[in-house]
Amino acid sequence: MAQSQVNTNKPSILVKVAPAFDGSSIFNNVLFGIEEEGIPYTVDVAQDSTLMTRNLSYEASSQSNLGVGVGIADDGISVHFEKLSADDTLFCIGTDSSTDKIRDIGSNAARIVKRMPFKAL
Repeated sequence: MAQSQVNTNKPSILVKVAPAFDGSSIFNNVLFGIEEEGIPYTVDVAQDSTLMTRNLSYEASSQSNLGVGVGIADDGISVHFEKLSADDTLFCIGTDSSTDKIRDIGSNAARIVKRMPFKAL
């Protein structure tokens, strides 16, 4: 995974990944879920290697101009919406979840933007 620049002008979901995370198939399936819903995303590798998934998604939602952030780290995958407090993560699943669930969490992040019903996790 290459680090990308966060473009604050481009309307997109921000996906923030822990620097030591090495699950490329997990990462790709989250992105596939977002892509399937037709919403653009931007990927950023976090600078702080101690952040947990929930912190990453909260930070990402505050930086995303769509207000939706996804955090991916060894402890899981989470989705956050900017209007919620730091402790109120919308979705959180383990990295050991099924491929379908991992893809669905990406879809649900996009569905926040589209204001569509969520897929069951």
